[in-house]
Amino acid sequence: MAERVAQGVVAGLVAGLAGQVATAVVGILPWSVLPLTASLLVVAVRLGLRASERSAVLLRRGATTTALVVALACLPGVIGVADVHAVKGTLGLMLVAIQVCQAVSWQVPRERRSGLFTALGVLVLAASYSPDVLVGVPLLVGWAALLVALAQLQGARLLQVVPAVSVALVLGLVTFLVVPAPVSAGIRSRLSGQAAGDPVGQQRGEAGAAAFSGENLDLRRRGALSTDPVAQVPADSPTLWRAASYGGYDGTGWTRTTGTLTDVQGATYRLAKPSAQARSDRVTLRTATDGTVWSPGPIDEVGLGNARRLLDDGFGGLQLLGLSGGYTVTSEPPVTDLDRLRSTSGADALGWRDLPDSLPNRVISLAQQLTAGTTNRWDAAEAIATWLRANGTYRLDSPVPAPGEDAVDRFLFVDRTGFCEQYASAEAVLLRAVGIPARLATGLAYGVPAASGQRLYRVADLHAWVELWVQGTGWVTSDPTAGVPLAAAGSVGLRARVAAQLTALLRSAARVPGGRPALALVLLLATALVALLATRRGARGSRAGGGRRDGGGPLVAAFQRFDARLGTAARRPGESLRDLRARLANGTGNVLPGSGPAVDVGLALEVLELQCYAPTAPDAATVAAAVETLDRC
Repeated sequence: MAERVAQGVVAGLVAGLAGQVATAVVGILPWSVLPLTASLLVVAVRLGLRASERSAVLLRRGATTTALVVALACLPGVIGVADVHAVKGTLGLMLVAIQVCQAVSWQVPRERRSGLFTALGVLVLAASYSPDVLVGVPLLVGWAALLVALAQLQGARLLQVVPAVSVALVLGLVTFLVVPAPVSAGIRSRLSGQAAGDPVGQQRGEAGAAAFSGENLDLRRRGALSTDPVAQVPADSPTLWRAASYGGYDGTGWTRTTGTLTDVQGATYRLAKPSAQARSDRVTLRTATDGTVWSPGPIDEVGLGNARRLLDDGFGGLQLLGLSGGYTVTSEPPVTDLDRLRSTSGADALGWRDLPDSLPNRVISLAQQLTAGTTNRWDAAEAIATWLRANGTYRLDSPVPAPGEDAVDRFLFVDRTGFCEQYASAEAVLLRAVGIPARLATGLAYGVPAASGQRLYRVADLHAWVELWVQGTGWVTSDPTAGVPLAAAGSVGLRARVAAQLTALLRSAARVPGGRPALALVLLLATALVALLATRRGARGSRAGGGRRDGGGPLVAAFQRFDARLGTAARRPGESLRDLRARLANGTGNVLPGSGPAVDVGLALEVLELQCYAPTAPDAATVAAAVETLDRC
C-alpha cells in the first residue's frame, strides 16, 4: 500500500511539473519564474509527506488559507475581462500558486486526489491557448503521469483506466481531424495543411529589385539574391535607402497602393519644402531599373533627369518612368534623438493598424506580453525587435508557410527562422496588435565600400524593415535584423528542427488514403480494439480468481471478528478494504487502544484483499500470519 502511494505521489508530482513546463512553452508563465515554481512544488510535497500529524494539520490549514487568499487576490484580474488572452497570466499564476499550496497536504488521500485535479487544470490551461507544436511534449508527459497517479492512488489497475481514457482522447482527436475550424477562430489543425512547398518558385531571387518595390511582397518567396550592382551613393549617407512602404497585410504578404501617374515638367519634382537639416545625394544607377527612387529618408525633392512621367504612391514612394543614368534626391535625415523618438504627444497617424481576422490570438497575446511595461511607442518597438533578435535565426532558406497558414504566426511559433521580410513583418504585425501604427518598408541596406568615397548597393543588399508612427515626430525607422548574423544554410536551432519535424510528421499522418476521415476511422477502430482486448483480459482475470474466493475461510472469519471489535470504527457500508486501511491508519500508531502497530493491520488487510480478489492467492503461511495479526488486534 505504502509503495503504491509513493508511486502515485511521484507520478502526481511529475504531472504537476509537466503542467508548469507547458505553461512556460505557451507564454503563460515566464521561463525565468519556472525554476522557482517547480522548486516550490517539490519542496511542498516533501515537506507535507514528512511532517508529523500535528505539523501536517497546521500545514494544511495554512495552505488552505494561503490558497484562498491567492484566489481572492487574482479574481479581480479575471472577472469581467472579455479578452481571455489578457487573463491567461493571472489564471496561470493562480493555478500554480494553489497547486503549490495544496501540495503540502498530500498526506491525506482526498488532498492527493484534489492535487491531481489541479495538475489537470494547469495542463488544460496550457493546451487552451493555441500552443505551438512543441507544447505537446509536456502535455503528453503530464497526461501519462496523471493516469499513473490516478491508478496508483485509487488502487485501480492501469489497464482498467486505459480503455476509457483512450476513447476520450481519440474522440477528441477525431473531432479535431474531421470538423473544420473556422479560420476566424484563430485555431487550425496542424493536419489540415499540405506539405510545405514553394508556391511561387524562386521568385525572390529572380525578380531582383522589382520584388522589393512592386505592388505585392509575398512572404512565401525564397531564393538567394545575386551580387549584381543596383546603385551607387555617397559613402557618408545613411545606410538604409528606402524604396517603398507596404500597408496591407493579409497573412501571406503585403500590398502597397499603386499610386498616381503624373506627367511632370521642369528639372525637379518637389514633395515638400526641405528643412535646414535636409541633405542632397547623387545616386548613380548601375543596372536596368523600373525607375524606383531610392532615398535615405522622406523625400523633399528629386531631380527628374530624362524622366517625364512619375508614379507617386502618396506615402513617399516614387518611380520615375524612363529614368536612366541617375538622379539627385533631397531628403530628411533619419531621426535619432531619443527624446523625440520617445515622444507621446502630437498628431497621430490615421490607419496603419489593420490586421486580418484570421490572425491567431497567440500573436496578439505575444505582442501584449512583449510590450507590457513600455510607456511609449519607440520603447515598445525596441522591446519587440530585441526579442526577435534573441529568439530568431536569420536564414535565407527558411521553411515556406503552408497554404492558408499565417506567415507571421508560422515564423513566431513554429520555425523562428527567416530573413528580413519575416523579421520586419513580425515586428510590424506585433506593433499593430497593440494599436501602434506600423508598416513594412523596403529598400537597400548597408552595402559595400566603392571607389572615390562611394558606397555600392547590390541586389543582395535588398532589405526590409519597419516604420512606426511616433506622435510629434512622424514615421521613424526600426530594423529588427540589425546586427543579426546570417546563419549558414541548414544551421537551424534545435527547437526549430524539432518543431519542423513534428509538424511534418503530423501533416504526413493526414496524407493517408481517404484523407482525414479515413484516419479518424482507423483511430476509432484501433481504440475499440484496445478497449475490447482490455475488457476480455479483465473478464479472464475475474474467472481465474479475481472474484471473491473461499467464502467463510479462516482469514475472512478473522476479519469479521476484528471488525466486530472496532465498534464505531467498524467497516462502513460500501467501504473498500483499501479505504478502511487508510482510515484506520490515521497517524496515531495504533488502530485500537493497546493494539499492535497499525502497519501490521494494514498488511493483514492487504493479504485479505489478495485472498479475496487477486488472480493468484497468497500462500498458506502468509494467510496464517494475517489471521494471527487480526486476532491479536
